Amino acid sequence: MKHEGLVDIWVSDHARERGRERCPGFKAARIVDEVRAALREGRVAARKPEWIRGYHGLDAECLYTWTANGERCYPIKAVDNGFTVLTTIAKECP
Repeated sequence: MKHEGLVDIWVSDHARERGRERCPGFKAARIVDEVRAALREGRVAARKPEWIRGYHGLDAECLYTWTANGERCYPIKAVDNGFTVLTTIAKECP
């Protein structure tokens, strides 16, 4: 049996919609994999990455994870036994 991770990750409908909108052709099902990889590889911070500008209203309790190539960022919030992905922020998508 393959064990995916120690914590559960849920993706909000908003995050899925923004992923598809901001990165045409992007498969929103990949969000969980990208967030797991970011957590596993230490790409998580309490402050948003410098390249994110103009995104206001995110909860001060958010953490930020991002893809290795910096293409997408996912604000996440801790919940009972895992994390919820709140939205998808795209730097530039093809």
